[in-house]
Amino acid sequence: MKATTIMLSKKSLSILPREWCQREGLAQGGLVNAFDLGETGLLLRPLKAPSSREVAKLLRQPPAGPQSPEEAAAIVERALRKVRRA
Repeated sequence: MKATTIMLSKKSLSILPREWCQREGLAQGGLVNAFDLGETGLLLRPLKAPSSREVAKLLRQPPAGPQSPEEAAAIVERALRKVRRA
């Protein structure tokens, strides 16, 4: 594995390695989730929007039953988390 050093500016801005950005589809920029792993480091994962196929699949699912607005919001949030992890 090739190691790359990244420098942060005072405003916590950085430039990520070009090869990684291209491989992850971030050559034109985009969102990245950062996970603090404590003393072991920082994990960066691109945040990709769900594809139109994934959204269509979620919308085709029949409703489970009447929910309160809070329950419905929780269901949507769980579904979006699953799609974004894939």
